[in-house]
Amino acid sequence: MNKKKIEPVHGFQVYDRFIYQSLRNMGWSTESSIFEFVDNSIDAKSSIIKIDWNKIPKELNNEDTTLYEFNIEDNGTGVEEKNMIPSFTGLGTPTEITDYQDESIGNYGSGGTSALLNLCRQGSINIKSSHKENKETTLLPITLTSDNNKPHIAPKRVEYDKKPGTSIKIDKVKARLTESTLMKKAGVTYFPNYDRTLEPNKKPFEITVNDKKVEFIDPFYRNTKWGKNNGVSRKTVKVNIGNEVLDMEILKFMPDFDESNLLDYHWDVRGNAPSLLRDNAGLYIRVGGRYVNTGKNLFPGTARLDKLKNIRFEITIPHHLLEPCGIEVNKAKVSIPENNSMLEDLIRVIRLECKEFINEWVKTRGKKLSNSDKKILKRINDRFNSKLKKKSLPSLAKGRTGKLIEKRKSNGRNPNGTGITPKNTGRTRSGNTRAGNKKIVSWNFEYDGRANNMYSWNKSDDGVLHITLNLDTEWGAMFPKTAGSEPEMDSLLWKVYGRIYVGLNKAADIAEIDGQIAAEEYTDKMIKDVEEMTFHLNKVLG
Repeated sequence: MNKKKIEPVHGFQVYDRFIYQSLRNMGWSTESSIFEFVDNSIDAKSSIIKIDWNKIPKELNNEDTTLYEFNIEDNGTGVEEKNMIPSFTGLGTPTEITDYQDESIGNYGSGGTSALLNLCRQGSINIKSSHKENKETTLLPITLTSDNNKPHIAPKRVEYDKKPGTSIKIDKVKARLTESTLMKKAGVTYFPNYDRTLEPNKKPFEITVNDKKVEFIDPFYRNTKWGKNNGVSRKTVKVNIGNEVLDMEILKFMPDFDESNLLDYHWDVRGNAPSLLRDNAGLYIRVGGRYVNTGKNLFPGTARLDKLKNIRFEITIPHHLLEPCGIEVNKAKVSIPENNSMLEDLIRVIRLECKEFINEWVKTRGKKLSNSDKKILKRINDRFNSKLKKKSLPSLAKGRTGKLIEKRKSNGRNPNGTGITPKNTGRTRSGNTRAGNKKIVSWNFEYDGRANNMYSWNKSDDGVLHITLNLDTEWGAMFPKTAGSEPEMDSLLWKVYGRIYVGLNKAADIAEIDGQIAAEEYTDKMIKDVEEMTFHLNKVLG
């Protein structure tokens, strides 16, 4: 029996499973997919981008989910007929077609196709493009089916409509993205493009959603006169990335900043109330005419502490450094690996500035603990740890849950646990507690400002879980501390401990199934839930 000869191939092979399964499971959200089309419109020199995003009425929706009809139209240069198929159905479109410039947002030639496949799982896509120079209009209809059969795709040239630009219409998109959220996110994401069109001889830039004009918002509030007298600190530092020296802007909101000032700007708001949000803090990365990251609590090389919601960094990455810096095809998913040698200085500067900010914050925060507070804490810790030891419960700061807890920052006096000399006493205090007396949990109080989380947790090197209650919050101010209130006090503490215990163990389960990154995303959600709860209780109880 003759074996069939295996013919050699040139290059790697791409199969249907990658197109219809892999691309749809790479973290593309509805918002990030829509913004890929906006990116392409900006790269095509569009000054007006119109988006229609309309929910399909239930009586016309046969599916058990929310469906939207999507349309985007621009006044850019358009796409030539010969380039319609590679531009809208290709992955890694050749550079002679894309022709990316230094100011371009696109880089990989795959975003548009990925966006189409993620927005449309089943239904019709209708693309029309009118090329200004060639004076030609081309239609490109695509129909996708639930069984992922290869669609027949053929461009059709029609009479030139004398309206240069491109439009993309998708008849049904499964989504939960609301019009207001889309407008808010677009207003910040594309502020850089609006900002650069304010330069002389530049066309005004406009995005509309359902005929409503998007208001562009500067998340660094450079159009205000806020300064140190308003509790706002600004500075610019130099950062080395590869052989480039780049400017990085830093914005800090100090404890005396009045958050009511944020209300008019519609970015740092929760519902209709002004509030510095954890998701809006961190590193903002400009690429061409957009932010590819709008904070999102990204602090490379730094523990993500509650207080850091008050600090922001902004850096512009040149187009030729996108790949070395780890900017992905899906621009909405940004990670800064600490082992990327090109980013060592960026990580170093962010770590240094965050440490400096925490030190500044501690100097200006609320009152210090009283002797009465310290005595109450000692009794709390004695009762709590006695109960845990009787039940032989392990510390959450060790083992599988311990891997998911940020490390407590050393105060620098006893980093090695070898003992310290108390000030002005002439005595030496032992550094390490004997094993029999060692705490499993250490409860702490602090007066850390009304807006910071009502409680937080971290761990120390000796495997102790530290839980800190913020008594400046409305909830914290109600904490019972009078004689005879121990049962009520303990009830509150066990509820807080229980929430942390259940959450960390669920995160550890996620780590075993889906990996460490997914688990860390869950612990981030735990912290964000405390932030939401703090905000709500401040509002209700205040």
